[in-house]
Amino acid sequence: MTDSATVQARHGRVVEGKAGFDQPGHRTLFDEFEVGREYPPVEWIITNELLDKQLVISGEYHEWYVHDSPWGGRIAPMWINWRSVRALTQDMYNLRGLAYHYECENFAPLQPGVKYRLNLRLADKWKARGRGYVKYEATCFDPQGHMVFRTFRTHAIDVVDDAGRARTSAEAEPWPMGDPIKRVDRNTPIGYELPPMSLDHSVGAMIAYELASFVPPRNIHTDQEAAEHEGLPAPIGTGPHFGSTVSRMMMAAFEEGWIEGGKISLKLIAPTFAAEVLTAKGIVREKTPEGDALRFICEVWIENQRGRKVAVGEASALVR
Repeated sequence: MTDSATVQARHGRVVEGKAGFDQPGHRTLFDEFEVGREYPPVEWIITNELLDKQLVISGEYHEWYVHDSPWGGRIAPMWINWRSVRALTQDMYNLRGLAYHYECENFAPLQPGVKYRLNLRLADKWKARGRGYVKYEATCFDPQGHMVFRTFRTHAIDVVDDAGRARTSAEAEPWPMGDPIKRVDRNTPIGYELPPMSLDHSVGAMIAYELASFVPPRNIHTDQEAAEHEGLPAPIGTGPHFGSTVSRMMMAAFEEGWIEGGKISLKLIAPTFAAEVLTAKGIVREKTPEGDALRFICEVWIENQRGRKVAVGEASALVR
């Protein structure tokens, strides 16, 4: 079994050169991705230091993440799984491009100090609208063999060339945070608007997130030259960085029902730039029975301060 420290150590790389080649070598082409290929299982331990770092870069400060929880001790937010899984995908192939679609289902809380097992395989690939897409599936199991989460990640291999112009700080306007948070219960009606969650998408925050990740420190999210190599006008936001606002919103509204039973499917449909204020919003669209609980299915999206949607999808949680 490969250990996570070995995988992470391989990714302190600096991206330089033209789009088809960088310091690690040849970038994997569409035809070279092998559907069904599996990565050797990896032991994954969430340390308290890693959890603290995740909270700083994502801003997910729920009391259960910081102090104690109903499961005994601290637990970790869903988006902590992004970076370790991304490190595995990068170790399997020299993958470059943009995150396009994130899906995840939680079955149990993630807790520091537990020796989890991560499995990864290339689930699918296809071409659409002149671009190539690759889809990974990762599963996480606890020491007893119980699945903790399943996630799918889709990456667009060809970077978009119609990203538009970068925004300046002078154009950014704060977005109101909305009403005080109200927990969802069984009587919450269809049409209820979830508590919005905002992120000040500053240059400093973008760089801090990347420095804490297992990716090259100079890339399309932090470096002007690297972004221009890919046909982008300026560094763009990292999907899991601003996508974590949806997780914050769902956690605030559902708590236990998000930790045990939460699902998300989020597509990143437009680039984001520094100095934008990004806000996650959601509406309850459906309630369906699931065992002794109700599953609240919500339409979710992230928009900038102008109201332009940059990510859209669906998230759901259980209410008992």
